[in-house]
Amino acid sequence: MEILNRYTKKVIYKSEKEAISETVIEAIQSKFSLSNANLFKADLSNANLSNANLSNANLSNAKLCDANLQNAKITYRGKLVEVKFEEV
Repeated sequence: MEILNRYTKKVIYKSEKEAISETVIEAIQSKFSLSNANLFKADLSNANLSNANLSNANLSNAKLCDANLQNAKITYRGKLVEVKFEEV
């Protein structure tokens, strides 16, 4: 599975994992920055995203139900992003 840069569409992280959630978790565990990552519509439910650098990442329509976002850096253009939670 590959994670692409949201702007350039170039591969920023590559893994042997088959699911995007496993790939994201692997990247975070290896301390890889996912800033500018395209995670559009990614199912990250229940994922441990604590301490992840997701600055400028495209999280539009991503499923973050029960994801651990503790200490995650979620900014867009240098501003803290307001995270909205919806009941499903």
